[in-house]
Amino acid sequence: RQTPLQEAIRRSVDMGRSEIIVEGEEGDYGIVADSDLKRMLAEGTLDLTLPTGSVAHFPLLTVDREDFLFNAYLTLIRKNIKRLGVTEKGKLLGILEQIDILSYFANHSHLITVKIERARTLEELREASLGYLTIVRRLYAQGLKARYIAKLISEINRKVFARLFEMILPEERRTECALLVMGSEGRGEQIIRTDQDNALLIRDGVDPELFVPYMERISEALLEFGYPECPGKIMVTNPYWRRNVGEFKAEIDRWIDAPDEESFMYFSIFFDAEAVAGDAELLQEVKAYLFSRFDERNDIYMAFFARLALLFETPVGIWSSLLHRDRHIDIKKAGIFPVVQGVRSLALKYRIEALSTVERIKELTRREILQESFARELIEAFDALSYLRLGVQLKAIEEGKSPDNTIHSDDLSKIQRDLLRDSLEIVERFKGFISRHFELDRLPG
Repeated sequence: RQTPLQEAIRRSVDMGRSEIIVEGEEGDYGIVADSDLKRMLAEGTLDLTLPTGSVAHFPLLTVDREDFLFNAYLTLIRKNIKRLGVTEKGKLLGILEQIDILSYFANHSHLITVKIERARTLEELREASLGYLTIVRRLYAQGLKARYIAKLISEINRKVFARLFEMILPEERRTECALLVMGSEGRGEQIIRTDQDNALLIRDGVDPELFVPYMERISEALLEFGYPECPGKIMVTNPYWRRNVGEFKAEIDRWIDAPDEESFMYFSIFFDAEAVAGDAELLQEVKAYLFSRFDERNDIYMAFFARLALLFETPVGIWSSLLHRDRHIDIKKAGIFPVVQGVRSLALKYRIEALSTVERIKELTRREILQESFARELIEAFDALSYLRLGVQLKAIEEGKSPDNTIHSDDLSKIQRDLLRDSLEIVERFKGFISRHFELDRLPG
């Protein structure tokens, strides 16, 4: 850290490195990139006698050596950086370069994110965003799990939303609101663009009408980018989903105090919300209020909320044997939704802030709500069902059809049918767990 900059540069040249790694006083690490040296040289501020630590950026972003390479890839895209440190028990082992990761995956997703960042017009942004489907097809063909594909596409989508927000809203308006994505997009689990589930959260004291023309333009642009309108109008163009913080809190009160089918749906969608642009603290405030509304006095509400996981039948037993004939099922209703809703109900009860279904399952395991072995089976089932759904959706798109959630058993191989049957049996067991955990048999019919 105290090494003169000139000496640090000499050492980096001798080692054939383009960056200088600096060890901090508290065991952390910083970095001086070659671009930093070029900038200081251009600005006339380069002083080779300075301690290297005084010009380093702290902290150096790192990943653990046991982490998945794909997670390192997502970090590069999310943070728009060129290198990551690799650590073991807090000790730096080496540097992972952007080019190394990109050459390994070679799916051009980084090129898309660069185009999104550089887009100066809506047309340039639209062209950049349309390349996502090629990435999905390639990763699916490589056998990558659907949730990892969803993570990557989610990062791309968030960059599109944030860039669109910057291009359309005046700078003075951007700090007065937060653009939210909700439902499956909020959980980071949407791969194929199905609909726009979004909202605008506005700071108290600011007139929501000021945002009307901008939200209409954002919705129009998303439609042009391939994001269909939400059939239920859960969109920023709907005044119901374009409100002040206080108004959203009042709606949460209404959803909880006067529950019905619509309010349960709205609560579920909003519970999975994430801010993708603007002031994220506005959403943090509303989410904190949401959790504050729940204690042991709300057991009845949470039970009714959890019972939604049992809304649709899951074909098991004799019925599942019919999958080996020419039958079809809605895989979302039969398998994916029960897992998402059941896990979401547990996340509400135990105040888990994670958004994705898998991360919520992992947190429930850490808190010993779910047994580790069953949680592992549940994640595997969720992965399998998501992968099978993605396959039929991609096939539908290739055939010029609208993608849906219907799986025809005669389109599956024997291995896929067995995988589907086994996954649905795990889902049925999970539904039984939800029923016992929330004592659903005590609820009135």
